[in-house]
Amino acid sequence: MAIRKVRDLAKAAGAWGTKWSLWPPHLVTACCGVELAHAFGPAYDAERLGVLPMPSARHSNLLIIEGTITLKMAKFVKWVYEQMPEPKYVVAMGACAIKGGVFYGSYHMVPASNVVGVDVYVSGCPPTPEALLKAVEKVQENVGRPAGGGAADGAKPAEWPFDKRPGSTFFVEREEELAPGERGLVLVVGPQHPGSGHMRLFVVVDGDVIADVKPDPGFVHRGVEKLAERRPFWTVPPLVEKVSIMDSTNAILPYVHAVERALGLEPPPRAKALRSLMAELGRIRTHLYDLALHGIFIGHSTAFMWGFGMGDMIAEVQARVTGARTTSAYPIPGGVRRDLTTDGRQAVERLLAKLKARLPDFEKLFLKNPVVRMRLEGVGVLDARKAASLGAVGPAARGSGIDYDARTASPYDGYELVRPRVVVEKGGDAMARTSVRWGEIWASIEYIEEALRALPDGDILDEALLELSPNFRREGVAGIFGVLTQLRPEPGEYHGLAEMARGTAYVYISATGSQYLRRVRFVTPSWRNLRPMAEAMKGHRLADLPAIYMSFGYFPPEADR
Repeated sequence: MAIRKVRDLAKAAGAWGTKWSLWPPHLVTACCGVELAHAFGPAYDAERLGVLPMPSARHSNLLIIEGTITLKMAKFVKWVYEQMPEPKYVVAMGACAIKGGVFYGSYHMVPASNVVGVDVYVSGCPPTPEALLKAVEKVQENVGRPAGGGAADGAKPAEWPFDKRPGSTFFVEREEELAPGERGLVLVVGPQHPGSGHMRLFVVVDGDVIADVKPDPGFVHRGVEKLAERRPFWTVPPLVEKVSIMDSTNAILPYVHAVERALGLEPPPRAKALRSLMAELGRIRTHLYDLALHGIFIGHSTAFMWGFGMGDMIAEVQARVTGARTTSAYPIPGGVRRDLTTDGRQAVERLLAKLKARLPDFEKLFLKNPVVRMRLEGVGVLDARKAASLGAVGPAARGSGIDYDARTASPYDGYELVRPRVVVEKGGDAMARTSVRWGEIWASIEYIEEALRALPDGDILDEALLELSPNFRREGVAGIFGVLTQLRPEPGEYHGLAEMARGTAYVYISATGSQYLRRVRFVTPSWRNLRPMAEAMKGHRLADLPAIYMSFGYFPPEADR
């Protein structure tokens, strides 16, 4: 009797310890990882629930699947999961992890339940940090509770056979040769690594010096282009924006510009100004995201907290203005979804005041930190000639002294009325690229302030659309989509471009006169910066690789499309 009581107390103590020590491995599968990072930031503080990210799968017991699992990523999810000790739990986060979400029908998608057994699903695209933390609470409720029914036949999680875990239908083969023909020592970096995951590098080293880098992209290739060709043209913006959900307005604009040319639509001045205003908010948030992850890459966790703290302030304002924290699909052919109300304008003005008050302290603790400067100065040097020959764009190019920005070279939308200040550095190293991002944050604040002062009055949709939708002012944007379904692009080839936070994005479409496009081509800045990034790493020490990697702001979902 006494022995049983002691055993029960020990079991209860173990369950209590597990409940408040749910530690996920750092494995990011897709773009829902952005909201996961916000959950670990200062605004939500997931650590208060005992949730602490761990670098090693063997010290973890909670696998959080952030959205999409592709065929290429699935085997790594499986490997990480099998290294985790029992008892272990799985949270599938986002519509993509449940059934494919906006990428439903892509050849490269795998439902999470086909790879590992899932304990809790979180709906949304992406789910909010609050929803994710609620899922963690659901896992805590299930800790110590025996499983009932299903493929495990009532066995407790620790007793599940390997081949009978719920949904464990995905099996992988061993990779026999990772770098065929390579005679040097090859180190594999990723796809599980400290920063924005879903990327693998084969690094050839001579001692601790990087001799060559062979990128292995495609872990988040979700078939955006082919899916866009199989769907009506007016439903594509929510698909396109997933390549960079913090920078969603800038990601959508090239596609919308191309479609507007095909439809003969011209947004009114107010809509153009609002597009650029929200694009600059997204630019600031994206740069803060990249700086925050740069801090994690080089061991500066305080930079992560500061970056995501300010990023969350921007997300809340974006939700108030556009209706969503991240994926708002704000620009639509012919205009924008929502007007800027007086309350929304005041929220933007308060946000800018808060950012201007906090950014100097962030600069002091991160960018002016002598240790950080030692890690970034003289590292990953790419001169202007090489950067141009390799096709670098955005801060990667402007950090090497190339003065090109699509907003001023080919002005569009609100940039025709208010010109942004272009930030250029000539150092060509990791510090110069980081300084460009920092300077662009301040330049974007200046632009938004001036754009608010110069904001034109008037409608937010093309006059032709308003004539076809007389009920718009009562029904809102829902009435406009009814009109778009009746329009057909003129046959021909069209293009659009925009300056995203990480560089110039380009979209090409081929229209046939139907609601479906024959061809959609989307060129993203991260894809164009992949070769320059790999080239910049050569000749430097292995310890410098993380600093160089994130100085380019490389974002795999953006590159893989």
